[in-house]
Amino acid sequence: MAQVQNDTFSGPWQDLRADLLGPRSRLSDRAEAALDRLAAWDGVLATDSQAATLFEWWLRGLKDMGQDEWGQTLSTRAVAEALRTDGPLCAVGGEGGCDEVLAQTLEYAAEQAEQAPWGRIHQASVPMGLSVRWRPGPHLQYVGGRSRRQ
Repeated sequence: MAQVQNDTFSGPWQDLRADLLGPRSRLSDRAEAALDRLAAWDGVLATDSQAATLFEWWLRGLKDMGQDEWGQTLSTRAVAEALRTDGPLCAVGGEGGCDEVLAQTLEYAAEQAEQAPWGRIHQASVPMGLSVRWRPGPHLQYVGGRSRRQ
């Protein structure tokens, strides 16, 4: 169990790496630098990793496009499938397909990642005295000292 808890390798990065690092058009200098940083990243979610921060913001931006367009946040699997098949996600925002969607969300990620390193934005915060039981499934929401599924 300790080995699983100490695993900091990003499985989603491994699954999406080739799709995200493909050819891009019309990238800003900031987005180009972000893409270069991601290309060199080993996939480890270290607390001081700028690449981890970039990837998590990029994935969040892609997932949230589903919320904006269809009223539900996309899963990592749905994002991967859309990128590999030029699915509906790639038609969001008009012309340009997947390259345009990836360029827009990478720009968003680069902007957000400038705010703080991964270790600063990815922290568990549990109020004192609260007992937390982790279960598979949706995120937990804390209400009045008790946990409820969102």
